[in-house]
Amino acid sequence: MSDIQRTTKYKLETLFGMDSGYVMNMNNREFEEFVCDETRLKIFD
Repeated sequence: MSDIQRTTKYKLETLFGMDSGYVMNMNNREFEEFVCDETRLKIFD
C-alpha cells in the first residue's frame, strides 16, 4: 500500500481523470508502457 493520504489520492485521481478507472484515457497496459518508456520503471512489478 502507498503512504498517500486519502485527500491527496482523491486530488490526483481528479487531476489525471482517474475516477473512471483510466489514467489520461489509457488502460493499464498503455499506461504501464507510457511510464516505462518515459522513466524505465516497470510500475506493475
